[in-house]
Amino acid sequence: MSFAACTVRQRWVDAHVVLPRRIRDPRFTSVQTFSPRNHLHAFRLRTPEDVDGHVRAWLADAYEVGNQRHLERPRPRVGPGR
Repeated sequence: MSFAACTVRQRWVDAHVVLPRRIRDPRFTSVQTFSPRNHLHAFRLRTPEDVDGHVRAWLADAYEVGNQRHLERPRPRVGPGR
């Protein structure tokens, strides 16, 4: 299952992650819901510093979605961006 994607542009990177819940963050340019446990969150990275703890947490959660671990049992919400 696809869990994340990046498109490299000349001056930025457009990316998205599929997360098991909707997250509010001003960096998301759009959020699309495909099912109760699959929400695509799109965002743009302009500098390496944009890859902060929140983005790393989103990627880690998205990886779990890709492995379909989000279907096994609820996980407690901890850490940045959760």
